[in-house]
Order: sequence, then structure tokens, then C-alpha cells
Amino acid sequence: MASSDEPQSLRSLYEAAEEKRHALDNAFEATSPAYRADLEAALSLYAKARDRMAAVSLFSANEGVEDISTTDLPYLLLDAHVAELVQKTPNMSPDQRQGVLSESRSAY
Repeated sequence: MASSDEPQSLRSLYEAAEEKRHALDNAFEATSPAYRADLEAALSLYAKARDRMAAVSLFSANEGVEDISTTDLPYLLLDAHVAELVQKTPNMSPDQRQGVLSESRSAY
């Protein structure tokens, strides 16, 4: 795996985030510290991927759907995956849940 100061490609960041997201799908103990660490790691990887997408100007407002490369289509789901992960944030009270839902809604 690449060192922390070596730049990673958008594809490698996205794939690493997807691996973490899929691993969380199979997790049963949502209140464990390991679950929270994996969730934060996945969200961090998606944030880095989003930053990399912005840096390379992957999508443009003046492009139509037919202008998007087939290999770039999965990146359109990045924000939806982030919102899904935010919804999985463990919370202990209704007030915390309200904050999680608001954050998730803003990600969509």
C-alpha cells in the first residue's frame, strides 16, 4: 500500500473506501470502537476521493450525461455512499440521531 505522503490515485482512494464500506455492511457490533474506527476511515477515504475529484475536475456543470466516461460513472455515487455511511453512525440519544440524519441529508 502507498505511504501516507505518497499521492494516491482517485481510483485507489475510491476502491479503498468501497472496501471499507462493504466491510461495514457485514459488521454486527455497531457500537464497538473498531466499527467506529472503520466508519471514520471509510468517510475519510471518501472525503479524500471527493477532494481528488475536485482537483482533477472530473465532472463539469457544462457536460451532459453522454459526455461522462463509462469508467467514471461509479464516482457519481460517491455522495450517496457518504450519506449511507453517515446514517450508520452510532448514536445514543434522539438528539444525536437528529444530527446524524441532518448530516446525512446534506450529503445527498
